Amino acid sequence: DLIDEYENSFDFIYIDGDHRPEGVYIDAINSYKLCKIDGYMLFDDYRWENTGIGIDKFLNEYSGKYDLLISDYQVLIKKIK
Repeated sequence: DLIDEYENSFDFIYIDGDHRPEGVYIDAINSYKLCKIDGYMLFDDYRWENTGIGIDKFLNEYSGKYDLLISDYQVLIKKIK
């Protein structure tokens, strides 16, 4: 329901919660749908092994749809498509 109501509505989304790879991946996909074009998504705990696996899966599958701005302990992307 949240996605239907707020798709492409948010300028900034901070993702920090579930640290399981599949949880992070699902959070990333849903957040991407909620994020506006030219909006930002910030992932926390990228260097945690399990969290990084989920983030990397999302980044690989959505390649070309974002600009990678920071990749360190946190990952910051800008949605472009």
